Amino acid sequence: MRNMLIAATVGLVAFLVQDIAQATPAQSPAVLRAGPGMSWKKIGQIPAGADVEVLSCNEGWTHSWCQVRYGSKTGWVNAPVLGTSRSEVVIAPVVV
Repeated sequence: MRNMLIAATVGLVAFLVQDIAQATPAQSPAVLRAGPGMSWKKIGQIPAGADVEVLSCNEGWTHSWCQVRYGSKTGWVNAPVLGTSRSEVVIAPVVV
């Protein structure tokens, strides 16, 4: 059940992110990586409350990644940390 909820959330987020180009980290920072995966080098951290631009998202069964621009850096964040707040995309806390 938990995996189905996570998969549904990721799918919804990926759908919403495609139409919305702005995002804001909400309650926790997000790790900015050089590529779409945990094995890619960390190139920065996006603090809570910072504005980022969502450039694109890819989808996978367990992990989806979104390419974002934060300041002068472009990198990837794990899509499950994205959530919605009103009509904006935000970095959301992880629910376990």
